[in-house]
Amino acid sequence: MQELLKIIDDLIKKITQTDPETISSNTLEEWITLAENYKSGFQEQLLSRILTYQTENEIKRSVRFLQLRLTILSDTLFEFKTSTKHTAQPLNLSKVAKCFITILEELIVILEKSVPEYFDNDMEVTEKQKSGFINNFNNTGSRLTKQLQDIDHDLLDLILHPFHEAILEQKSGLTYRKVNYLSTLQQELSKPIATGPVENIQNIKERLIYLNFNSWRLLYYLFDKIKFENCKEENLTDKILNYYNHLKCINQSYVKPKVALYPDGNSLKEMLADVITEEIYAMEKEHQYNSYYEPVQKHSVSGGIKIPINLSVPQLACITRLFVKIGLIGNIKLIDLFDFLSNNILTKKAGNLSVKNLNNHYYETDDKSIATVKEFMIAIINEINKAK
Repeated sequence: MQELLKIIDDLIKKITQTDPETISSNTLEEWITLAENYKSGFQEQLLSRILTYQTENEIKRSVRFLQLRLTILSDTLFEFKTSTKHTAQPLNLSKVAKCFITILEELIVILEKSVPEYFDNDMEVTEKQKSGFINNFNNTGSRLTKQLQDIDHDLLDLILHPFHEAILEQKSGLTYRKVNYLSTLQQELSKPIATGPVENIQNIKERLIYLNFNSWRLLYYLFDKIKFENCKEENLTDKILNYYNHLKCINQSYVKPKVALYPDGNSLKEMLADVITEEIYAMEKEHQYNSYYEPVQKHSVSGGIKIPINLSVPQLACITRLFVKIGLIGNIKLIDLFDFLSNNILTKKAGNLSVKNLNNHYYETDDKSIATVKEFMIAIINEINKAK
């Protein structure tokens, strides 16, 4: 394999360093034929060489060394070919350089497809691939924008953002992983979509989940859309059910394996399911709270007349707890008991009672309230003693 790379390297040096005036057409044809012959035997040599290695690390080092060398050779030729556009270099020499670049790019593809598990997807692509990606997006980007014209501009900006970011990164940072992902994304989004804005949004959302477009900005965009839709529901129970329907659809979504905009992050499907689950949890807690503090039936027995008592809310809660504990008040739900008291008792300071206040003070009694209740209990005992 090293010998093959050296021969290709020597050919490239001849192309880039030889005086063009001294190169005959026959020589150029010989170079092209020679390179084609080496390309045809590359895959066979690659696989046979890999089989000789004993460890995973040896295979990985070898594959990535070849990938790097082929990338450097391709970039060298691409720079030479680009420079000939501004010089008097003959067209046939540029043609040979272009042919060699194509061969080197094909060798990289062979390497990637033959041993994908060892191929370095985080390595920067060749200059030829950068140029091809940008030209392709410039040529097809307008068609993609037109395809997505029925969706709102915020979503369109979110989708196009990584493409614009990649173009800015063409000098550095444009990796095989990113190019492959964006090419797949562009191809997927270019497929026909349903008619109508609502159907379009749903269709696009499903495709972005499928391709794991795991952008935080997109996550909150989609969640805000779901929350806005939920605002149309009139009661809390319907809102919770609506969230559960969305969660069911998301959990049943299919995600393409080993594909992600950001490979180190969680999938869009997981993140969206998590935020909806958190929202459901918060709303169910609110629903439980409301159910606890808002009983269906009001227990008013006094025809609208409330009994005034010389106790504060904490003191009433304290004495109520004592009566419940010693069994003076029989088997009744606390919510019903609090509801009865709030509808039939006027406290000393607060006036009208609320179920919520009674519940809060029922479990947390201050020392002053205990002392006051104790005084009332002593007075009751004294009255009992007098009645003997």
